[in-house]
Amino acid sequence: MAAAKQIDEYVYLGWLEKAISEKYIKYYNYDKFTNREEISSCSYGNVSRASWGDS
Repeated sequence: MAAAKQIDEYVYLGWLEKAISEKYIKYYNYDKFTNREEISSCSYGNVSRASWGDS
């Protein structure tokens, strides 16, 4: 079971790295966001909303 999990993680990391290198995913500096507000949180992580730039 652990080997299958490692393979899944490898596949997902490869997909993510490819998406970033091919510019399907944009990177925004965290300090460019204002009015950050947490909307929800759970065991998987947090969900927040924010304004970006001068908007």
